[in-house]
Amino acid sequence: MASFLRCTAALGAVVWLSACDPPAPTGTCTASRECPGTMSCVDGRCVVPAPDAGTDAWFPPPPDAAPGDAGSDAPPPDTDGDGLNDVREAELGTDPADPDTDDDGLSDGDEVTRGSSPLAWDTDGDGVPDGDEVFLGTDPTVVDSACADTSAEANLVIVPVDIVIAIDSSSSMGGEIAAVQRNIDENLAAILEAGDVDYRVILVGAWPAICIGTPLSGIEDCTMPPVSPISGERFFHYERSIGSTNSFTRLLETYAMPDPNGVAPMGWGGLLREGASVAFLEISDDDSATRHTDFDTNLRALSPHFGTAEARNYRWHSIIGMVANDPPEAAWPPTEPVQTEICEPGSSGNAADYQALSILTGGLRFPLCNNDSFDVIFRQIADDVVRGAALGCSYEPTRPPGGESPDFDRVVVIYEPGVAAPGTPRSLRRVADVEACAAGGDYFVDGVRIELCPDTCTAIQADTTGALAVHVACVQRCGDGNLDPFEECDDENRDDGDGCSSTCTVELG
Repeated sequence: MASFLRCTAALGAVVWLSACDPPAPTGTCTASRECPGTMSCVDGRCVVPAPDAGTDAWFPPPPDAAPGDAGSDAPPPDTDGDGLNDVREAELGTDPADPDTDDDGLSDGDEVTRGSSPLAWDTDGDGVPDGDEVFLGTDPTVVDSACADTSAEANLVIVPVDIVIAIDSSSSMGGEIAAVQRNIDENLAAILEAGDVDYRVILVGAWPAICIGTPLSGIEDCTMPPVSPISGERFFHYERSIGSTNSFTRLLETYAMPDPNGVAPMGWGGLLREGASVAFLEISDDDSATRHTDFDTNLRALSPHFGTAEARNYRWHSIIGMVANDPPEAAWPPTEPVQTEICEPGSSGNAADYQALSILTGGLRFPLCNNDSFDVIFRQIADDVVRGAALGCSYEPTRPPGGESPDFDRVVVIYEPGVAAPGTPRSLRRVADVEACAAGGDYFVDGVRIELCPDTCTAIQADTTGALAVHVACVQRCGDGNLDPFEECDDENRDDGDGCSSTCTVELG
């Protein structure tokens, strides 16, 4: 039997060595992964490395000790199979029953091999977990970005918002119209300005029964209104009377109909801006004569601007005759069902179809009866618009310099909750397309855009202090003769001066 000496490696762990030297090579191999335990493949044989600074090596210890103890003839077990034995995990402070102690997508053993920390979700602190860095091709121990030294992180798409307000101007709405006139400027517009939102207000309603003054419009005094409305930089009044029950019908028929004052020669739809989302605000004390499902279908048929049944590009907010929430100034969120009771006094119906459309599109609902609280209502609607405009749900990578192209097979999206919804950052789950979102995904890639799933978008927009980062890896494709995304040309080389530059951009002259 070999004589064993009790020796101490550089890190202080006690190991048993035969005369403090490594044993003879054992086993044949072609690579270290074929060797057991911590052995390495050297010259075709599996050997145990000699201990040096920073190394704990287990050599064959005396046969009369228990496995894993100093003096055992068996190496310590690796319970979780992560490449680190249980004794080494105890030294590192990792969990011997969990192969990925910090849940960053890399096993504890892989982290030790790479030099990253098995106890840190993001070793280098650059916001990307270690496992995702390896997936992107970046270094988890160095603060860097996708595509090595180039930037392929997506730019947040700031979405402009066009607010279409439809006001019932029937005889029972006098007090409500006065409250609306006060609050459109004092609360809605002021909050949108403060939130640095690119907005536009389009009011569809009677004139001069409804008059919006400065600074939104060009009207100085609504007590002596001019013959016709005067538009402002962000405000347009489309003159068309709306009755008690026909808001849906009026909006559909005037979408492409010129107004009598020349404000909207192509209808109120011609005032909508390309790329803007739409927020409707319905104000009425009565029910709708048209079903909300019919309006939704017909509205989306008018223009792709309003999105699809799977991904609508509009929200419908309602100030209607429904019962108040508790507390009364609180909005009814889209997670609450249609309320059947009405508010008193002055309501003619609970406006079930307006409610249903708000629920369908993620909008807010408020009671109409207490118009003294319209300031609170308009502030909440404005806050919702600010959230929707400040954090988009669609991202497009910038063109990387150096001739690379985005590799949309390697995308990482990270959500960091804000102080209003505390939690740990997490990598979002990718699915194939928008239809697959229903199975529990978070985002999908559509061509050259990264799109959040509808439910994920709604949840993240509700977290007003949260953050979202999108990282895209790159591949070197310039010069391969194929015109890839973000390439202006590709002439099968990376030479300058031949009309197509080394970064695949067109050279003038």
